[in-house]
Amino acid sequence: MMHKRLGAMLMMLALAIAVGGCATKGDLEQVQAREEAIAAKADQAAQDAEAAKLAADEAVLKANEAIVRAEEAERRAIERERIADEKARQADKMFQESMKKQIHGKWPVLTNAPLPCTSPASGRGGASKPAMRRRWAYAP
Repeated sequence: MMHKRLGAMLMMLALAIAVGGCATKGDLEQVQAREEAIAAKADQAAQDAEAAKLAADEAVLKANEAIVRAEEAERRAIERERIADEKARQADKMFQESMKKQIHGKWPVLTNAPLPCTSPASGRGGASKPAMRRRWAYAP
């Protein structure tokens, strides 16, 4: 008898544990709601990640375009510098040639040589003095 009672009590205890350990309908609904919330958050995170990837790709594209524009601007600046240097060399060459012409007397220069005309005698009855004026004359 004692065995039967003890066996019955153990069976009841096992049944109570089995029934109490099972999830109820409310527990299942809570788990499903949590899973849906987690899935929605995961979907939103995936969408955000895709949007961030698109923005990053666009930024990379714009950066590459800016690099191309900067390289082209650098090429144009180098070309303008080369042209300016060439023009400076040509101007220097022309200046040197004009200086050679001036030295050889082909260009007039400003001198303080007396003019061939003379000024009237100063009131002392002396000889006339040559007038000292600046004039253009050809270099000897």
